[in-house]
Amino acid sequence: MGGVVKLEDTQWIRCVLAVGVLAAVAAGPSAPADETGTESDRILLLIEAPDGPVFVELRIFVEGQPYRLWAAERIAAGLDVDRSGDLSRNELRQMPGRLLKLAEIENRDAFLHELTDIGRTVEPDGSGHAVPRDLFQEWFAERLQRTMRIVAQPVPPASAVRLGVLLDSNGNGRVDPDELRNGLHTLRFRDLDDDQTLSASELLPFRDPRNQRTPVTPDAAALPFFQIDRPAGQDAAAARILRRYGDDTGRLPFSVLRTHRSHLSSADATGDRMFDASELRIWLRQPAVHLSWEFRLSEMSGRSRVSIQASPFARRFCRVQALRRGRVLLHVDDMPLEIRAHGGSGDARRTLRAFVGQHFSVADGDGDDHLIRDEFRDVQNSLREVEMNIGFDEADVNGDERLSRDELNAVLDIGTLAEQSQIQVSVRQDGRTLFSLLDVSQDRRLSRREMQEGQEVLQQHDTDGDGELAESELGTRYVLQIGLGQAEWQDFSRSVMMSPQMTSTDAIVPEIEQMNGPQWFRRMDRNRDGDLSRREFLGTAEQFSRIDTDQDELISAEEAAAASSD
Repeated sequence: MGGVVKLEDTQWIRCVLAVGVLAAVAAGPSAPADETGTESDRILLLIEAPDGPVFVELRIFVEGQPYRLWAAERIAAGLDVDRSGDLSRNELRQMPGRLLKLAEIENRDAFLHELTDIGRTVEPDGSGHAVPRDLFQEWFAERLQRTMRIVAQPVPPASAVRLGVLLDSNGNGRVDPDELRNGLHTLRFRDLDDDQTLSASELLPFRDPRNQRTPVTPDAAALPFFQIDRPAGQDAAAARILRRYGDDTGRLPFSVLRTHRSHLSSADATGDRMFDASELRIWLRQPAVHLSWEFRLSEMSGRSRVSIQASPFARRFCRVQALRRGRVLLHVDDMPLEIRAHGGSGDARRTLRAFVGQHFSVADGDGDDHLIRDEFRDVQNSLREVEMNIGFDEADVNGDERLSRDELNAVLDIGTLAEQSQIQVSVRQDGRTLFSLLDVSQDRRLSRREMQEGQEVLQQHDTDGDGELAESELGTRYVLQIGLGQAEWQDFSRSVMMSPQMTSTDAIVPEIEQMNGPQWFRRMDRNRDGDLSRREFLGTAEQFSRIDTDQDELISAEEAAAASSD
């Protein structure tokens, strides 16, 4: 699109912008389409595996949309405080600097200047100017960069909960299948609240304090994961690959890249079946992809999905094993990686609203659901706790010197979306306690189902094949949690909780609205672990047995839904 764009034909501009969005999103080879036909965002990741570099294509969807389109739509809605369908200059001024940076826009003045060409005059005297919301979101999706932030997480204490010691009833230093199966009965006296689950806080008083370890945060730059398709990404990736896998002459044999020669020859200018630095940089613009990772993220926690496919030439050194919902175990050479899809972006925004909303109500002395400048000072302090430095004038979009909840919530949502407009890969070297391996839901407690299905954990980590699990067999592996970006206050590993009464060992119990299954099932599930035990079930024993079709002594949400549909 050359020259200055005039809004003489709105439909024509929509078409041009939409084509621009799709062209940017589809950059690179064979970006697949989602259910609606929109091509997905694509990010290239390098894994420095033991025997050679492995190239991964990530495709990220949120609620069925490529993540940049999803982010642009939510940002446009958040800026439109008055819900008019147009974004005024005052509303556009609320755009956080972080979002401008991700869109490669120099400053707010440059941002407003660019939007002048796709806006329109809304006042007869020319004093008002607005941008149609739908055109803004199309324009911003095109500008938003496909960037990925790799974050190194602190290594957790090695033995925060020594579950193996508590389950080892015969004292042989190992946990066998019977000890695991009978775990809830063995530890029933530790269940202090009698809810048929064992929380970390209930088990921690019995840990051995001599085995504590100080958490260590590794250097993110030293992790074996790197985004290639970012500014100067090919140069940095080539340097890393040659440093680790190159020969004494500073060149890279074709065999190290582990792909068909036809994928390599076009960049081999000398024909010697070796890459020097310049040849490798050229090849990295369109590298052969070994793995395809597709993430289907949900705005609700616990509902995201990930699928991994290995190319034909990578199947001999990449083994894929589906675990539970939203998790896949991948072995690249001898390096185990657990890949997790992390959703819950909507939950994060609601949590922030609730936290700040409590302070809003306290500060609202006259109860008119608005704050004046003096009342807002206390709220500013709570905003700083969650790393948001928001001034009164910034939040008071209409400039009436009275800040409403809607205005404040809009600013909060935009601030959260500034983080969520970037993909975050949180990496940790898993310390591997038995408790953490069994706690599939990561709610800091063990349910009956998690204990029953723990046989899979035992088999998976029983390296000597004796049918028992010793602490020495737990080992470590990388865990990659991939989702939308998070502020530090949202980071689970940092244990920064909204409630001052909540500690890092408290169980995280979901709200009833966040649970799956029919309403009667959710109401009966008093401990909210996603299953009904016989004690929780309010019907007859005959009804319980009929609904529990797999006869595992637990009614799952799926079994409850099937019974309700009969």
